Amino acid sequence: MDRLLKPNICGLEPEEWRQDRLRRIQHGVSPCPAYACTYWASHLVAALKEEAVLDDETTKLVESFASRHLLT
Repeated sequence: MDRLLKPNICGLEPEEWRQDRLRRIQHGVSPCPAYACTYWASHLVAALKEEAVLDDETTKLVESFASRHLLT
């Protein structure tokens, strides 16, 4: 995912950013990255609720991903 994502991957205008997921897929995001971007946090939360523990490497990867792709 880190290699596939880039800012405004669909090339949408700001007023289009809040459109539904199907429209974003139609603008050039394939279904797999669209699914991953939509549900990764839900999967992470579900795993942690089941008492999964993130090791140091995974924690660093999540932090790096979030700071690079979510906080920009």
